[in-house]
Amino acid sequence: MGLGVISLGLKALLRGKLFYQNGWGGAMFVPLEVVIGGFIIYLATFGWRRLLKTFSENPKGRKHK
Repeated sequence: MGLGVISLGLKALLRGKLFYQNGWGGAMFVPLEVVIGGFIIYLATFGWRRLLKTFSENPKGRKHK
């Protein structure tokens, strides 16, 4: 998914565009899209265990039902 987001951004950047219109008609800022794609790849490779651990921890010591 991250590679797909980055490839869409790089395609627009290579055409010399900083913005492009997405499928819903909104403007997409290409450099931000490339950064988001890189973040998705980072989470998929390094951060997914830590992210799952954060969500599975029980706040304030409450017991699960």
